[in-house]
Amino acid sequence: SEDYFIVVYGDITLNGYVLGDLIKFYEENKCDGVIEGVYVEDTLRFGRIISRDGILEKIEEKSIGGPGIVNSGLYILPYEALKASKEIKLSRRGEYELTDVLNILVSRDYRILVHTSQRDWWIDIGSPADYLNANIKKFVEEYGVNVVCNSKIDETIIVKPPSLILEDVEIDKNTIIGRNAFIMKNTRISSNTMIENSILLEGCYVGKGSILRNVIVGEHARIGEKVYVEGSREVLIIPPNTGIEDNTLIRNL
Repeated sequence: SEDYFIVVYGDITLNGYVLGDLIKFYEENKCDGVIEGVYVEDTLRFGRIISRDGILEKIEEKSIGGPGIVNSGLYILPYEALKASKEIKLSRRGEYELTDVLNILVSRDYRILVHTSQRDWWIDIGSPADYLNANIKKFVEEYGVNVVCNSKIDETIIVKPPSLILEDVEIDKNTIIGRNAFIMKNTRISSNTMIENSILLEGCYVGKGSILRNVIVGEHARIGEKVYVEGSREVLIIPPNTGIEDNTLIRNL
């Protein structure tokens, strides 16, 4: 329809049935738009939805803690939202906030309804830890606590579930692939290494004797020999197309 459009944030997970329910809700109710809300125990990291009788009054962006309904990042909005987006200014965070567009629409008496659903479909992946946890959750939902291996690996290699090894991955002898390890295509892991609670994106190389824990390794990154990287406090990111020299220790405490 030319009268409305759907917005989905790029840093959330989404199931098709949730989107279908939202469209059905919009079509069955006389309104100008819909925002999908989810319940969380602490709203501080999110935009808190303030509503009355199911009608949006405003969204308070990352300012109030405690339990409540937050903006999931899924909307059906009227065409007028595009016009309102040209009026917003940079927020205190230095960003153009889509929630400011909704607040403008509400101030002009547009009827934006709040639709809430169970949170099991929704994972915010705005941080590295969220991204890793989302992969773990989705993998276990689809495959259970198992090992899925689409590459030939040496019999000396230990792989602990749940773990995923995609096609064209080479893993040398005496390596341990620990729990919650996700190894993407065309990755090479040398001998006597350990990978645990980590994601190695496509085309990575890990030198022999290295240990990676709580790490997300970007595409085509190269990890040298006898490297120890551990995200103790939070998940560490090794950017794509970068390298770590031999005998390097990286750990956040």
